[in-house]
Amino acid sequence: MSKYDDGKPDYLERLRESFRLGNPLISELEEYSKRKNPLEKYTVCLQEGDPECVGHPLLYANVFLDKLFDELGLEDFFRSYKGFSKIQYDVLNFVRLLY
Repeated sequence: MSKYDDGKPDYLERLRESFRLGNPLISELEEYSKRKNPLEKYTVCLQEGDPECVGHPLLYANVFLDKLFDELGLEDFFRSYKGFSKIQYDVLNFVRLLY
């Protein structure tokens, strides 16, 4: 440790923090600080005539509501209402949850 100590206070704490952030103070430690995300593997099995090939009706509700909110300008309305009334929660997503 004394070989790499830069003389500033709390060297060990700064070293831990820099290692956690992925940019260690000691260049030799860089290869150990990089996190490798495991690859995800998916298997999908669909058969002809299966209703899941087209999509589940519950999945279409969000698409329908998004288009409806966009066409009616409700997103802008709820955002401006939130700003005007100084509400702390997300009004737009709260209204979407009601549906």
